[in-house]
Amino acid sequence: MAQGLTRALYTYYVFIDMTFSFLPSTQSIAAILSIIRDNRETAFSPFINDYNGAAVDFNSMAKLLHEQYFPRVV
Repeated sequence: MAQGLTRALYTYYVFIDMTFSFLPSTQSIAAILSIIRDNRETAFSPFINDYNGAAVDFNSMAKLLHEQYFPRVV
């Protein structure tokens, strides 16, 4: 995140909230659960200006990123 910008942290927080929290269903899209939680094999948590992730192994983290993280960000 660029340093020295006013309101940049708030903008980043809104991005995190809109992207990773619970997304309700619409007529064409099913509801998506928040990925900010402990999923037994993986855990994901945004923090101020960074993300924290943990997994029991490489494949679990790759699955979290591929199936849950990247579809929401891209």
